[in-house]
Amino acid sequence: MGSNLDNLFKDGYYLNDVSDGYVKSLAGFSLSNAMRAFFRTSVDLEYLRNAESINQSMSQKSKDKHHSGLYATDASDAISHYHHFLELFLKDILEKEHRLMAYDASKKPSILYKLVKGEHVNDDEIESLKMIEFSEAIERVAVLLRENKLDQKYAFLAGYIDVMKRVNTLRNRITHRGAFILRSQALDELFGVYLIPLAREIVPISDFSKILRWKFNLCNENIDPYGTIVNEYQQACPNTSNVHLMKLIGNAAYNNEINPDLDGILHHFYKEKREKAERMAIAEEHYLQSDRKKCPVCGCQTLVSVIDDYEETDENDNPKNFKQYVESIHCHQCGFELRSWMLNKIRSGAVQFNYIPQGFI
Repeated sequence: MGSNLDNLFKDGYYLNDVSDGYVKSLAGFSLSNAMRAFFRTSVDLEYLRNAESINQSMSQKSKDKHHSGLYATDASDAISHYHHFLELFLKDILEKEHRLMAYDASKKPSILYKLVKGEHVNDDEIESLKMIEFSEAIERVAVLLRENKLDQKYAFLAGYIDVMKRVNTLRNRITHRGAFILRSQALDELFGVYLIPLAREIVPISDFSKILRWKFNLCNENIDPYGTIVNEYQQACPNTSNVHLMKLIGNAAYNNEINPDLDGILHHFYKEKREKAERMAIAEEHYLQSDRKKCPVCGCQTLVSVIDDYEETDENDNPKNFKQYVESIHCHQCGFELRSWMLNKIRSGAVQFNYIPQGFI
């Protein structure tokens, strides 16, 4: 028979204890999970984006059907994890002011008395209290900001109060009903206009800035997915294809487990993993009779092109010209992949990206 439920649910540990105070909550991890899920939606949408490139008059209903189940999962995860990140961050602000700002002790008079009097309250007593709802945390932070009660480093939050309220509503709709999914264009705009800029202001002043994998693991520092996406949505007509490309790069960078400094101190640590990916790329290069070059995301010689061909005919359908072209490229190490529809955008100049190796466009 299983363990007693009371004991089962108490059998855990506190992040603060096992990290010597270095990690106080899951806030940083939740933000990282939110961004991973957001960038992953780019891969989920490849079928839709290809279909749109073929049929530019596709109806909204048809587009909705092309949003995959994986997209629905990742889009919902992105919102839910970001909500969790915000909730923990705001409650931490309030708790630092006073525990009664973040906890409801109204039904625990003895603990309430200790908190009011400034007496010691142990972890078990705090654990017995309920924390306030996220909606209440937003309201309390908003009031304290209006009355200049909080440190000025939090002043920027005043411009995001409405956004946080709407994120809370959307998350509740997703969690409690589980039927509504934000369309991809709305999700991208939400993150590009509001959530990425908000996170970029929070991270530098947070307790979790040192543990958060916020900077992408990219071999090229000139490629900035966060900045490019934010800048696109500051334009009158954002280039959504460019946003999608940055999301594909961001997703691959999150999957990249090899440090871009391949000649540095960790060179031998990554050697086996890198060489395994290179062997796979070499095998495919020989099988497909294609090329293998340096990946612009991870920096490994593991980017392989897939060659296709077509035959031009004259007005009598007689063969005229036989041509080959790069149909897609993909990396065997980080998973970076561009398919024909995106390569065509780059070829035409509709998307500006100068980091594809020569011969792969």
